[in-house]
Amino acid sequence: MSFSPDGSMLVSGGWENDVILWDVSSLSQLATLQEDTDRVWSVSFSPADSILAFGKVDGKVILWDVASGSPLATLQGHKSVVESVSFSRDGSLLASGGRDGTVILWDVASGNQLATLQGHTERVGFASFSPDGSILASGDWRNGVILWDVASGSQLATLQGHRIVESVSFSPDSSLLASGSSDGTVLLWQLASIISGR
Repeated sequence: MSFSPDGSMLVSGGWENDVILWDVSSLSQLATLQEDTDRVWSVSFSPADSILAFGKVDGKVILWDVASGSPLATLQGHKSVVESVSFSRDGSLLASGGRDGTVILWDVASGNQLATLQGHTERVGFASFSPDGSILASGDWRNGVILWDVASGSQLATLQGHRIVESVSFSPDSSLLASGSSDGTVLLWQLASIISGR
C-alpha cells in the first residue's frame, strides 16, 4: 500500500490482479485499475506527481497515470516477481527489487533502464532511496542490506546483522538507516561512519 503525496488517496494491490485507489476521507473506492491478468506484488505512489508504479509477478513494472486513469509505460527487466518498487523523493527515479536478486534503476520520464545493480544472491524484498537521493538501500533474504551510490551504480557497503530483511528506512537527514527483519530484530546503522570507513 502507498499514500498519495497529499494524503488524500491510498493505493493497494493484491492477489486479485487489481490495483485499487481509495479516497481516504470517505473510505470509498475511487477506481480499480486493471492492466492484465498477472498478480500485483508491490505498489508505490510517486511523491512528486500522480504516477503509480506497481510490480507484478511476471517481472514487469507498470507506470500508471492516476489523472488519466491509463498506463504510461511497461518496464521490463526482471526475470521474476517484482517484490519492491520505490520512487526517489523528487519522483525522477524508480528502483525495483526482484526475486531474481537484482535491483533496477529506471528513469521515470523516459521509462529507460539506467542501471542493473547486482550484488544480492537472494530475493530483494525492499529498496529505498535516501531523502537526499544519493544512496539506495536494498535488502535481501540472505546477505542483509546493500548500500548503492545512485549516481554511479556502485556498491558502497554491505550491512550484515540479520538475514531476511523485510524493510529499510532512512532518517530524514539521511544519516541513519533502520532495517527490519523477519527474525524480529530492527537494526540502526550510522551511515557516515560506515561509508567513510570503506
